[in-house]
Amino acid sequence: MEILFNAVSTIVLAAALVYLVRVYRVLVEARAGREELAALVQRFDGAVNEAGRAMAELKIAVATTGESLQGRIDRASGLRDELAFLAERAEGLADRLAGAAKAPASAPNRLSEVASPDDEAASPRPAILRALAGVR
Repeated sequence: MEILFNAVSTIVLAAALVYLVRVYRVLVEARAGREELAALVQRFDGAVNEAGRAMAELKIAVATTGESLQGRIDRASGLRDELAFLAERAEGLADRLAGAAKAPASAPNRLSEVASPDDEAASPRPAILRALAGVR
């Protein structure tokens, strides 16, 4: 009877040993998976930090570009106003020249009156040239 008891005990202990080996392997795999997960979390954290830095740099670049574009828009608006002024003055001068050209030939002095350099309105060119030179 004792031999039978020893045989059954040996079989139970062998089964327990096989089961413990399997459990040990599962634990080793779980530890390896946990280490891989920790490494993955660290890489993800690094990627998030890098994205945050890139977003900050992008925000600075956008602000700088916006300021530059606003300056260009302001300068273009000023040039538009100057060109509108020139166009208005040119229309007036063209009308006056056309009227003077249609006048009788006995009035040659009218053309000199139309383009008189003493007339501030007829000669806005120096002021405009100074303004355009300032823009460059």
